[in-house]
Amino acid sequence: MLDRRAASPWVDFVNSIGEASVLLWIRGAVFVIAGMTLSVGYKTTLEALALFVTLVRVTLAIHAARGHMRPFFETIAILGALIHSFLTGLLAARWLNKTNH
Repeated sequence: MLDRRAASPWVDFVNSIGEASVLLWIRGAVFVIAGMTLSVGYKTTLEALALFVTLVRVTLAIHAARGHMRPFFETIAILGALIHSFLTGLLAARWLNKTNH
């Protein structure tokens, strides 16, 4: 994955954020922890937001390179599902607050 990053038009921006291998480990930890808690339904709004932010950075850094359009569109579909989870969590929390009063 790190070798694909070199072909990305965003490589300079990603390098300015931090060391690529460290960012890769952080991304992996966020994906595992947030993905597990999202799958069991705990703090879905927060976890969907964390996954969304992390996935946008990965998409720009790696999948925006030429020849990677299929993974790019697969990631866009996942981002759409995360937006759905985020909004569903917000609406459910708002509905629960309204019915409890």
